Amino acid sequence: MKISEGKIIAEEIYREDFSDILPWKIEACDLDNDSISDIFIGVEKETVFYNNVMRRPFFYSWDGEKLNKKWLGSFFSSWQLKDIAFGDYFGLGFHVAAVLEENENGECRISFYNFVGFGFENMKIDNTYRNIKAINTVKQDNMDYLKLDFTGFKNSVKLNYN
Repeated sequence: MKISEGKIIAEEIYREDFSDILPWKIEACDLDNDSISDIFIGVEKETVFYNNVMRRPFFYSWDGEKLNKKWLGSFFSSWQLKDIAFGDYFGLGFHVAAVLEENENGECRISFYNFVGFGFENMKIDNTYRNIKAINTVKQDNMDYLKLDFTGFKNSVKLNYN
């Protein structure tokens, strides 16, 4: 990225065709809290051990030249992955994964996971909700809030767990 005449100019530094794994979300995060960005790619595919196509969490590290596999998961829990966001929602000084999960009855919950080197540890499971369509991280006053967007509503809800 460069700044020229007061404008930020982004340059492409890497290209890879991910069309075979059907990405639905790509986001930078700091999975292992080493201050080096990791890349989350949410994919819709089957895995070696699970032949049903569903949303799955894939994480990569970036070495300055290419993406390297870090954690290619089948799922976080028995609930389906619907969306994901990353932030320091608890004031711990490091980022965690906020995962919007949905069960077979259409109920949604937000679960918080911390990466522990070879997988994820569940930190907290929030309330059950209906009609959440997406979650995102919003920064305000040096704090991370989890923003919930609901189907059929214009307004969203911001949550902070500090």
